[in-house]
Amino acid sequence: MISMATDPEATVREVVVQRPRLRIHGARLLLAGVFCGIGPVATADPGDRPAPSKIDGLVTGASGQPVSGALVRLLPSGLSEATRNLDVDSWVEPVLCRTESDGSFVASPPEGSEFTVRVESADHAPFTAENIPPGTSLSLSLASGSPVGGRVLDFERREPLREATVAVCDRGGLTFGLEACLSAETDDEGRFVVPHAPDGELQARAAAPGYAVSAIERLRLPADGDPPQLTFHLRPGAAIRVPSGPVGFGA
Repeated sequence: MISMATDPEATVREVVVQRPRLRIHGARLLLAGVFCGIGPVATADPGDRPAPSKIDGLVTGASGQPVSGALVRLLPSGLSEATRNLDVDSWVEPVLCRTESDGSFVASPPEGSEFTVRVESADHAPFTAENIPPGTSLSLSLASGSPVGGRVLDFERREPLREATVAVCDRGGLTFGLEACLSAETDDEGRFVVPHAPDGELQARAAAPGYAVSAIERLRLPADGDPPQLTFHLRPGAAIRVPSGPVGFGA
């Protein structure tokens, strides 16, 4: 079992897993396994190119079945939740759409040369690709991902905290804000399970009313074996940073 904690006396270490291979077929983007973060530039299929102002695609599961009702988000490349918050005058709402019963989607992005595209499904790990130009057709295969579990405790009393919220965010999710991250609430024993976490560098954070947010800033899932068990110790009225610096991914 892999265990990580936000107790200041504990040592936080990375568990590194090799990134799986990405395949491109017929100038379409195809995921082989779990992938998240910055993806390669995908080009449109010359024989099936959408209108220049559109981005369309087909979303399937690992076995090839269409994924219906998946949420697709689009933002101009280079924007993030932080930059959108800092520059109110240039605030851009992400374009949202959902896949049809056959797994297809068509999105009409705002003006821009390239876009970040994110696909989220309740039964699969999320996927994010950057630098996608209008007129691109994407073919995306989503993996199931891995669960991340653990407990949230009161720092002083070491008692479980119920109804705390734990969010697991990949880089692509943070581009769109916490609403695009995976999350779960703790039970009466302070336990939680966040299913379908993607591969790559993750951030895990826990919050509860009356407590400061606690975060593990760098987390990688193991390639094999048990999923990680995280322990968050929340302290009232004080910030906890692990290992140091503000909440968010480091450079």
